[in-house]
Amino acid sequence: MMFSIVFGGMSSNSDYPRPTYHLVFHPSPIWMIDSVDLGSGIDDYDRATINPGRNPENKGGGIGPEYRIGYLQTLMLKEGLNPESNPNAVVCVQPGGHGTEKDLETLLEDLQNSKFETTVVRL
Repeated sequence: MMFSIVFGGMSSNSDYPRPTYHLVFHPSPIWMIDSVDLGSGIDDYDRATINPGRNPENKGGGIGPEYRIGYLQTLMLKEGLNPESNPNAVVCVQPGGHGTEKDLETLLEDLQNSKFETTVVRL
């Protein structure tokens, strides 16, 4: 499985909706970013790929094949995501990829711990 997340609200630096974030496993969890504004620089690989296991701010540390609590914080810090402005998040579960049901459970727990209200959609 792989997971796509759409957070409610507008992008912090424009009048556009927030990009869609994808949690993929290559082979460890990596956040990837989509954008409707291709001129924004979001398509740049360094910005479009966030590896939470290699971020020194991630106290969970280590790179493993599974999603860990705290990996969402890396994305929130880098992208300026804040549940106070809009707590809604939709998690789209897509077939294919190396994610597991346990990864989904942990991701949902991480979102809940961060005060997001989630809706899960399975394709």
